[in-house]
Amino acid sequence: EKGYQLEPYGLDISARLAEVARRRLPQWAERIFVGNVMVWKPPQKFDFVSTGLEYVPEQRRRDLVDRLLAGFVRAGGRLITTAYGLTKDPAKATWSVGDHLRSFGFAVGGEPEQFDEVRGKLYRIAYINKA
Repeated sequence: EKGYQLEPYGLDISARLAEVARRRLPQWAERIFVGNVMVWKPPQKFDFVSTGLEYVPEQRRRDLVDRLLAGFVRAGGRLITTAYGLTKDPAKATWSVGDHLRSFGFAVGGEPEQFDEVRGKLYRIAYINKA
């Protein structure tokens, strides 16, 4: 939409889920990897990297963000962090991805969110622009 051409890569800790992704996206199958993000070495650095902080123990979240910014996101790129499906009641959704990142000392570039009326879930995103 804004002139970006995205070429997806994926990493999952689950071999089973990676295989599902390869079957769904056979044209990108060779770019879907199995591994632990905390020790896995990417084949290159990327302009956009997305991760779900809700899947990481709270005490490891800063380590994950530091690792992704240092080893996965290219200079001038963006780390996109998510918290999907927080609650069916948006008034009770208190966990802010942006606040979490700021508590680690990161400058948050933006914080879009959207409530999915069909699923009844709130989706929050916050991103960090890497200099």
